[in-house]
Amino acid sequence: IEEISAKTYGLLEFLLFREDIMADYGAKLENYEWIQTKTDVNIFVQFPPNTTKRDLDIRIRPRHLKVGLRGQQPIIDGDLPHKILVDESQWHILDGLLEFNLEKAIETRGDAPDSWWASAIVGDEEIDVTLIEGEKYLDKSLLEKIKKQRQEERAAKKAEEAAQLEAEQDDLPSLEDD
Repeated sequence: IEEISAKTYGLLEFLLFREDIMADYGAKLENYEWIQTKTDVNIFVQFPPNTTKRDLDIRIRPRHLKVGLRGQQPIIDGDLPHKILVDESQWHILDGLLEFNLEKAIETRGDAPDSWWASAIVGDEEIDVTLIEGEKYLDKSLLEKIKKQRQEERAAKKAEEAAQLEAEQDDLPSLEDD
């Protein structure tokens, strides 16, 4: 029981602080969140709290991941950008939060050119991996300015998309006009 409690505490602590980590080392997407180190990629998928491993349909291949509830459309069904070591990768579910720990293949670990992944699934939103590597060489204050600029750019893009959607809805004829 102590081990489970420690794991639960560690998971909760991680969940509270991962928002900052996601900005540079992963992303928070509509269906899942992910972060990475030089050696592994962690993917998180939220299911209802009572979900058990028997409810899940999971397939992990060296370059593909499929995740969902049995009998339903998968939440994730896509190619990984780089190869993983399937036998070294693992997953677990706790209170509906499914966590994958995918071990990066040797050729994409450490200081290899592809050690940082731009996305967890091919075709999904990409992060700027140059910012990760830049931490080694750049002044922290400069990195903070770059990070802030990226956040402002993302916020402006979201605002622009919302305004465009609102304008499109305003252009639609209403049923009352008939």
